[in-house]
This record gives sequence, structure tokens and C-alpha cells, in this order.
Amino acid sequence: MPTPASCTAGRRQVVAQSFNDPGYAAQWELQDGTGINATPLYAQYTGAGIRIGIVDAGVNYALRDLGGQMDVAADYDALEGDDDASTTSGDQHGTTVALIIGARANNGIGDIGAAFGARLVAYRFDTRDARTVAQETALLALQHQVDISQNSWSRSGEYFRDDFGSAEYAGAAAAILHAASAGRGGLGTVIVRSAGNNGATGDDVNSHSYLNNRHSIAVGATDSTGAVQPFSNPGAALLVVAPASATSWAAPLVSATVALMLEANPALGYRDVQTILALSARVTDAAGAGWLVNAGTGWNGGGLHVSRGAGFGLVDAQAAVRLAESWRTAPATEASLHTASATSGGVLDLPDLGTASQGVTIEGDLLVERAEISVDLLHARPGQLRITLISPGGTESVLLDQLGLGRYKEVDGHLVFTFSSVQFLWEQARGEWTLRVEDLAAGTGGRLASWSLTLYGAPASDDTVHVFTDEYAAQVAADPGRTLLQDDAGTDTLNAAAVTTASLIDLSPGGASRIAGQVLVLAPGTRIENADGGDGGDTLIGNAAANRLDGHRGNDTLRGMAGDDTLIGGEGEDRLDGGSGNDLMAGGAGNDTYIVDSTGDRIEERAGEGLDTAEASVSHVLSAGVEWLRLMGAERLNGTGNAGENVLIGNEANNVLDGGAGDDWLLGRGGDDTLIGGAGNDRLDGGAGRNRLAGGPGDDLYLIAAAGNEVVEKAGEGTDTVQSWASFVLPAHVEHLQLMGNAKIHGTGNSLANTIAGNAQNNIITAGAGDDTVHGMAGHDTLDGGAGADRLEGGMGDDIYIVDDNGDLVVERPGEGLDAVRSWISHILAANVEQLRLMGEQALDGAGNAGNNILYGNAAGNILSGEDGDDILYGEGGNDTLFGGAGNDQFHGGAGTNQMIGGLGDDIFHVAHSKDSVMENAGEGWDTVQSWISHTLPEAVEALVLRGSQPLRGTGNALDNLILGNAQANRLSGGGGNDTLDGGHGPDILTGGSGADRFILQAGQGTDHITDFRPAEGDVVVLQGFPPAAADGWPAGYWLQQAGADVLLQDASGTALVLDGIQLSALSAQDFLLG
Repeated sequence: MPTPASCTAGRRQVVAQSFNDPGYAAQWELQDGTGINATPLYAQYTGAGIRIGIVDAGVNYALRDLGGQMDVAADYDALEGDDDASTTSGDQHGTTVALIIGARANNGIGDIGAAFGARLVAYRFDTRDARTVAQETALLALQHQVDISQNSWSRSGEYFRDDFGSAEYAGAAAAILHAASAGRGGLGTVIVRSAGNNGATGDDVNSHSYLNNRHSIAVGATDSTGAVQPFSNPGAALLVVAPASATSWAAPLVSATVALMLEANPALGYRDVQTILALSARVTDAAGAGWLVNAGTGWNGGGLHVSRGAGFGLVDAQAAVRLAESWRTAPATEASLHTASATSGGVLDLPDLGTASQGVTIEGDLLVERAEISVDLLHARPGQLRITLISPGGTESVLLDQLGLGRYKEVDGHLVFTFSSVQFLWEQARGEWTLRVEDLAAGTGGRLASWSLTLYGAPASDDTVHVFTDEYAAQVAADPGRTLLQDDAGTDTLNAAAVTTASLIDLSPGGASRIAGQVLVLAPGTRIENADGGDGGDTLIGNAAANRLDGHRGNDTLRGMAGDDTLIGGEGEDRLDGGSGNDLMAGGAGNDTYIVDSTGDRIEERAGEGLDTAEASVSHVLSAGVEWLRLMGAERLNGTGNAGENVLIGNEANNVLDGGAGDDWLLGRGGDDTLIGGAGNDRLDGGAGRNRLAGGPGDDLYLIAAAGNEVVEKAGEGTDTVQSWASFVLPAHVEHLQLMGNAKIHGTGNSLANTIAGNAQNNIITAGAGDDTVHGMAGHDTLDGGAGADRLEGGMGDDIYIVDDNGDLVVERPGEGLDAVRSWISHILAANVEQLRLMGEQALDGAGNAGNNILYGNAAGNILSGEDGDDILYGEGGNDTLFGGAGNDQFHGGAGTNQMIGGLGDDIFHVAHSKDSVMENAGEGWDTVQSWISHTLPEAVEALVLRGSQPLRGTGNALDNLILGNAQANRLSGGGGNDTLDGGHGPDILTGGSGADRFILQAGQGTDHITDFRPAEGDVVVLQGFPPAAADGWPAGYWLQQAGADVLLQDASGTALVLDGIQLSALSAQDFLLG
């Protein structure tokens, strides 16, 4: 027999809910191991919605841990005949039972109840020694009102006292039958009873009708090591055990487990609950409980383990709930109960210290759940007897074994009673059943006047459920034959819902599965149609039949193969592949993936069950609750979304994707696709190919990968955006354009108020009509808002703005490059824009900003104003007026008659025409005229530079002027002031005028004439480029010579300078400076 350790080894650990109740950490009885393993369930199940009736000596309502847990309006007190079932005697037995089941959780006090979400109803009778059968019957008659009837009381120790065949207990028997028949709307109230605490003195659950009746679950007790408590009543009618120091505390743990089961599956009949508890129970006290394996089939590849001391074993709440969740058979109720019976043929003598046996034959086909054996026995000392029922399969169930440790005797020597056994669960009824009676003590014999056998269960069916649990590996170790599964008829199910580790279940012919770490092989000819996974990440593989595959929990893979299959993922991120056929797939909670390969495949998802994907190799319409669709393969397919927010992904062929309602994302991938967004704010990405994208109502986003894509929008369908990796022209009714990627591409708007943004390259953006917003982003961009009042933001880079409306707004930030405006209207430069060029043929005005600007006029007459900063103004054609403003400005009047007004700062005026005029005010800086014609400096201008290749005249004003000639023969006249004249190349004529003037003579640049050299006024000649001075102070090789009325400065090559009208004697060395 497998040990408890071997049965729990390798169990998948589930993170339990945490609680702030101080006693919770010590509640080992709720944990795995030797507890009932309920804690993994509390994150999902608490018993909510389940009503549990506590039949006992009252409950203390005042306890804080029961606050809000009791349904006091439904209570009943059989002593007082009212609805106040609170205890008044000081007996806390019922209160303890209530706390074990339903103590409030997370209230910071005490323990938690094992089903703390359940609602409790108290039914009160008198204390143990004072209660009457009438009180018991009155309370039992009310148990049809609750889902579970909890009874931690009995007539234990009083052998055969509570006999449902007696008139005294007929009412109690009828009340229990009524609860099982009418409770829970006909599903039956689940009745749980403590087995009693007199096992050490020889009591047996089979000596009490309260405990062994087929409507009740008898519960024994184990200790913290898993050993059966010595006081716990044994017996063939004992169903399960639970950890407790008394069976009174064990039964509430089973009632709580049943509450969790009914919350998980409210459709369970009371018989289903009994069967599931048996199937899910674990071996405990392997050496001491007296285990046997019955002749049943369908549990871990064979029969079930069962014992007189522990029933089918220690309750496993998690396994029981998992089986409850997966239980799909019709509810096993009182109404659906079937029986098969037989009666003995004659008297059987019972020899002293002998053995006698008698058989009966059951003809009917029945899957046994419980056996009832009614005996009419004459024996003075029945306590000397062991009575055993033997099934056709060989299972020996000891119905009574030396009651009272062999000391029990009947007063009249006549025992008429009905025993029962749960130990034949899932055995076949047909065949001979044998009752064996052994007299184990000397002294007297007796006889069995008659006996009858009634078997209860479900009709035999070829539709078999094969249940597997975590104990499969241990059972295989004891019986390797369990690894071969044979079943050649009916619609069958392989149920591994109670397995906590990952299972591989392969239903294909001869398929090899692996469950709980052990192999399971389908025998030749075996066909299983359905499979249930457990808590692990399971793989379920179907066959050619119409399979139902249910993954339940974990991240499962379900493959239906051929046939019209039903695949249910359950919790977890599951992958469902129906295979060929028209399949129904339901993923459940989690992010599930569906493989769709037939137009008849259907998907069912509920809202809020995760982000789910259909991968379809046929055209497909997404079911409600499914978010993603991916078209697979190379065929031309269509995909349609639902009313939710979908992602539709095409394949490499030509697809039609229709998002429907909702905010959808459509991705065409390869091929020439048609994408229809439908209602909602959709994202349409055609991918490669020449695609047609129609967003529909809503604010849609189009992604354009290459030229050749068509975007279609209708008026009033939202505010739409195109993101394009290629040059793109916005179609009608699309508002926004964003250029993407790193290629040099361009964007064009439409007649709407567009927002257009470039990428990091050099873009040309033309917005069109409408009041547009254009963002150049990085790169050297050209931004043209078109008609309308536009906002143009160039961003980083040297940008060009096209301005054609007075409402246009140019926005630049510091450090974002050297930017220029080309304007067809009068314009004032925005801050941080450096250049302005007036366009067209109209007379326009242009103004700079506080920075250093360059302003260009057009061919018409312009007014240009530099404002602050060091500006450069170009009048270009036309008669222009140029205002420099503050700063060191430069003026280029260009063609036409231009007026140039300098302002503050050291300005430079370029004069090309005689009609150009220059204006400066006194004290506005050192200003210069650069002239390509003969020019007279206006007032307040200090310098004149002659340009070009023509001989020119340059005339100063009353200021201290600097006048420079060009390379031709110029005539320079300083006028008033202390002037500096430099003729430059060529034979120049220099006239200083009044004041102390400086004449610059460059060596080798021609023979200049100074017409009015007056040393007395401070005039000097500055010799530049001449040889160093000799001893006499003159440049080496040069001398002065009188020539008539003039003085010549000569060297061997000729005359360098002529001073007109002056005598040599009037000159001195101080009049000449070597510079």
C-alpha cells in the first residue's frame, strides 16, 4: 500500500492566500501534508453562497469571529420552538463547530474558518444527555432548507440504539430522506456526520443508522501525523477522515470542503459529492488503517483504496474541488438513483467458532455506490461475530467485527438491523454476492434467519469516467498493470483534474500518456473521447472522434486532431488547436491562442478573460471576447474583427481585414491588402504591397511603408493621422501627417487644418489650404503652410519657411539652426529666425528680430527693417527703403533708387546707384559706405570705400573721414575734419581739405597727387611698403626733389608722389611717416 509521503511527493505547489488572523499560521489542518489541503483554494473559493446548517446544542452568536457569518433569521431552537438558536447552557460544542467552518477571515482575531465565505444556520437541541429523539427529528426535518447539514453528534456507544427500522427513529429516517430528496432543489442536501469517538471501546459506524445510512457522510478523525485516532469509530460505512482531536471537529472540515465543492459546481447531486470525496481522498496511516483495494475500475487505472479505519482516506479539498469543477455527468440525486437487490434463500446456521457463508445473485447491471445489507440474526452474543460481504469481484467488506471488543450481546438474542458499506464504490453489481459470518469466540452458536442485499448506484453504462489523481504514481508502483487502460465502448473520459503536476494525455490509438510522472498506455482497440487536465501545464491530444478536451488550470496545449471537437482551456494561457473538423474552442481565463483551420470552427470567450489570439488558416470572423486575429499560410484570406478592440494581422497574400467596431489595429504585412477600420479609433498598417486603407468613423492612424498605398476617409469620420515612411500626399478628410524613418521624404497636406510633422531628414512639407500646424523636427526642412493661418515649427536644422498669410506663425527655439523665411506677404521675423526673403512681385515690407538677421527684398520697392542685431539688408530690385536699427548692420540697396538708414551701430552701406541715399544720425556708431559709383558721404557717416573697376570720386563730409580708393585713378576729397585718404592702386588725386589729414601712400601703386598738403595744418604722408629709413631718415633709395612749383618723391624708377604747389623748404622729416 502506498505511503502518505509517496502520495504527496511531487505535488505542484500552489501559492495560498495570506490572512492576518493570528491563529492562521498554526492551522496545519488546512494545509497540505496531513491536513485537508484547502489553502490553495482560498484565492478562488471560500464557500460563498453556500448555506450550512449546524445541528447542535446552540451557537454563541456574540463571538466576534462569527460576526456576520450567521443567518440568524433562519435559525431554529427545538427546545423553545423559536428562531433563537444561541446557546444558553454554556455548552460550546456547537460554537466550536461553527468556528471551524465559518470563522471570519482577515479580521485580525482568532483562526479562519475552513469555508469562511459560507453562511451558517444554527439548529439547536438539548445537550447530549438531555436531547430527545423528537428534538433530533424536528431539526432534521428542517435540513432540506440548507445546502449542507453538519451533524457532530450521534448515538455512538449505544449499539443499535438509533435504528431507522424502529418506530422511534422512523421520523428521523424520513426527515433525512426528505432532505436528500428535496434539498437544494432536488439535488439533495449533503449530510455530514461525525463517526463517533468510541472506537477504542469497540463501537462501529455500522451499529448506528444515523452514521451508516446512505444519505449521510460518516467522517473519522486523524492526528497530525496522519494516523487514525484510536477513538475514531471504524466501519465499512465510513467514507473519509479529517484531521482533528475528535470526530466532532473532523466532520466540520468535511462540511467546509463540501461547501468549497458546491461553490465550484452548484449542480452536484448529494451522491456526486460522496463519490468525489471518495475519489479524491488520500491514503493516510498506511500501516494501521487496514487498507484494501476494491474491485472497482476507473480510479488511477484500477480499484480504489479503502479501509475500515480511514474510509477512502484523508480528505483532499483541492483534489475534491478540482474533480467537482470537472464533473459533467448528470447530477446523481435521489430521483436518479437506481437499485439492484436480492434476498437470501433460507436459514443459515452459524456454528460456534465456525464460519458460514451464503450467496445471492444480482442480475441487474449497476455501477455500485453503496450496499445495504439487512440481517435477521439470532445469536446470544453478536459481539463474537465478524460479518463480511464479498462482492463478485472479490472485495471483502467487513460489515461488523466483534462489536464492543467482542463483549456486546443482545438482550433477547435477536438482531434485526441494516448495515451498509461504501467500500464497493465503482464495482459492477452483476454476479454473486456472498455474506460470510464468522463466530470468533467459543460459547454459543446461532443462525441467520434471512438477509437481503440492496445495491445503490447508477445504471451501468459504457460511458466511463477514468479518474486520475496525484496518487497514480504510487498506485502504479504497487500494481504496474494500472499503466494499461482498456475501454472499447461508450463515450469515455480520462479525468486528471485532480493532478497538480503537468500531464500529457494522448487519446490517439495506442497513445502513451504521462500522468503524475507515470506512463499510461491505451490498449489496442481502446478509444477514449474526452480528457480533463489538472493544475499543471498539460498537453491534451485528441483522436479521430469528437473529443472534449478541458485543460482546466495551467498553461495548457490542447490538440483536437480529427473530428468535431470541443476544447476548453480553463484558467491559464492555453493553446487550443481543434485540428480538422468543425471545432468549438473556449479558452477561459488567461491569454489564449486558438488555431482555426476550418470555417466551421467556433470560438467562445467571455469578457475579461485575457488577451486572446486566433491564428487562422481560413478566412475568419473574430468571436466576441477574442482580441487578436493572425492569418496564417500563403492563401488569400480575409479577417474580420468584433465589437471589441482587435489586432488583425494578415499573411503574405492579398488580404481583406475589417476591424469592425472598437479601437482596432490592422496589419496587412505582405500582399496588396484592403484594410477597413470600421467604427472606433483604428490603427491601419498595410505593410508591404500596394494597399487600400479605409479607417471609417473614429480617429484613425494609418501607417504607410512605401509609395502606392491609398488612404480613404469620408467627411466627419474623426480626426485621422498618417504616419508615412515614404513621401505622401494627404487625401481628403485626413487631418494629420507624420513622416517617419530616416529617408529624405516629403509631405503634402490637403484643404483641412492639417498637422504635419517631418522626420530627422531634410523634408519638404507643403500643408495646403486650411489653418495648418507644421513641425519640421530635425533636419534642414522646407515648411510651406499653404493658404490659411498656419503654425510652422522648424525644429532642429537650417529650415526654410514659406509664408503667404498674415496669420502664419513661425516658431523657432534658440540653437535650432540657421533658419530663413520666404514670404509672399509683408513679414516680421519671429524670434530665433535668422533670414527673410520677400518673394513675388508685390511691394512688401520685411522686418527682422533682435538677432542677427539677413533680409532680402524682391524686385519691387520694399521696406526692410533689421531691428536689433547685426543685420544684413538686401534691397534687390525696386526702390527700397532699408532700416538697419540697432546693431552693426550692412545695407545692399540693389537695383533701383534706394534709401538706406543705418541707426545705432557700426553700419556698412553698399551704394551702386547715384540715386541711392544713405542716412545716419550723429552718434550712431562708425559707419561706412562702400560705393561702386562716385559718392559724397552724407552727414554722420565716417568712412567711404570705393569699389569696382571704374575711376571714381569720393568725397567726405565735415567728420574725420576714412576714404579708400579702388585700383583705378580716383579723386578723393576729405572735406572738413581730420581725414585719412588712401587712393590705393592707380594714380590718384587726393585733396585733404581742412583739418589735419593723413595721406596713405602705398609703395609701387602709382603716382598720387596731393593737391593741398599743408604741414602747418598737421597734414602728414604715411609711407607704407617703402624700404626702411636710411641714416638721413628717408626710405633707402628715395629722395625729395623740387620740380617747378611742386615737390616730387622719387626713386630710381620714377616719381611716387607729387605734392602740388609747395616748396621743398616748407617740408621737414616730420611730414612723412614710415608706416
